[in-house]
Amino acid sequence: MKALPLTPLMTISLTLTIGIIIAKWGYDDFNMRFWLIISIISCALSSIIFFLTKFLSKKAYFSRSHQFLIYSQCVMIHLCILSLGAFLTCKQIADSQTSTQLKNWQELPYLTRAKINTERYKSNIESKLVSLHVKQQDYAVIAAMALGDKSALDSNTRNSYSISGASHILAVSGLHIGIIFQLFIFLLGGRKYSVYTIILSLISIWTYVFLIGLPASAVRAAIMLSAYSLSLAFHRTGLPLNTLSSAYIFMLFISPLYLFELSFQLSFLAVASILLFFTPLYTLLPIRSRFIRWAWGLLCVSLAAQIGTLPVIVYTFGRISCYSLLTNYIAIPAATLILYIGAALILFSPLTLWAPIAPVAAPLISLTSGALTSITQFLNTAIKLISMLPGASIENVRISLPQVIGLYAIILLIYALWRRIDKQKSSECKIPLKTGDKRLKTPEKTSLNIIRCAYTKATTNRGLRMFKK
Repeated sequence: MKALPLTPLMTISLTLTIGIIIAKWGYDDFNMRFWLIISIISCALSSIIFFLTKFLSKKAYFSRSHQFLIYSQCVMIHLCILSLGAFLTCKQIADSQTSTQLKNWQELPYLTRAKINTERYKSNIESKLVSLHVKQQDYAVIAAMALGDKSALDSNTRNSYSISGASHILAVSGLHIGIIFQLFIFLLGGRKYSVYTIILSLISIWTYVFLIGLPASAVRAAIMLSAYSLSLAFHRTGLPLNTLSSAYIFMLFISPLYLFELSFQLSFLAVASILLFFTPLYTLLPIRSRFIRWAWGLLCVSLAAQIGTLPVIVYTFGRISCYSLLTNYIAIPAATLILYIGAALILFSPLTLWAPIAPVAAPLISLTSGALTSITQFLNTAIKLISMLPGASIENVRISLPQVIGLYAIILLIYALWRRIDKQKSSECKIPLKTGDKRLKTPEKTSLNIIRCAYTKATTNRGLRMFKK
């Protein structure tokens, strides 16, 4: 387990998760006061130990006790995080159980009023789509992908996307946020690493996330994108898993019950699995063709996401989609085109209200809506055909919660084994400078080591670039 890249943020996120689960299951036995007292006591003890460590560090004969004090401080800090997460969970449960009668608009909280206004805005956009004579299920797919509204989807469409393994396309997630972010970057000048362009694009992204109702997957993607884009803008680099942990902790502090939502679980598991397993999968095949590299990279991203989300999907739905990797080659390019054309349609639609350019704007909007409808029809037809293929899914697969935990333990062990093997291979990449060195056996072996090291570095950079997109 030493091969796993654990950081303090990751351990804090794990501790926070345990605290939320304990508070949810033991809400009737341990109330808010209990967890608040525990958090205050642990915070006070950690502060005392901190100042005691600073005091004893001035005296050399107390140096043996420093390690014990540091360990004790870490334990107290994690206990404080655990109890604080449990306290916030109990508070949210208590608030949800107490119903308050609000009489008028002014008595509503500001955030609630803002969400109501966003719902009105979403309904206006949806009415514009309906006015363009888009078919019912085509409109439902567009509304789900662009606005996060799945209410218009019928059971047949939901089932087809579920069987084919394309359900993630219907939820606003990292894929959608990344596509929209690239669109804003292009509209604002195309200077990807300009500070002002990135800040304006992030403001536009957060406005979009707020307008669609702050779904968990979209908030996670926006937080990660914000941290990563700002680090690029200010020429700072960090561990992507730390960024993911920061988003995880931030969202759970806002709403601890997010942890028990399936979209929240799948969103974080998919991203974490991509960060862990993309590079091992991508380096399996040395490919020179650019198109084949793109296809192989897309396959590796899909396969890495499947590794992290499959146990939870099987536990929740009892189904394994057999053609999900094939589906992504159709669904992801189609989703990209739908989001781009949908954004263009929303931007062009107000032009019809201006009389001088209305005769030109009307055919342009009609052409855009026709293209949007055609691509959506193609996507729905392809998804339906894939779901009708023989062996499209394995049904009635039942596993228990301990089995899910065991599967994730096996996945982490496999990753730790790969890390150890990769370190051993990287140690062989050291090239001697002296010609008389005993390690230099043959020129062929040296050249192979050089090629292997260069390829490993190239594929790692390639994976980071694909993750940014």
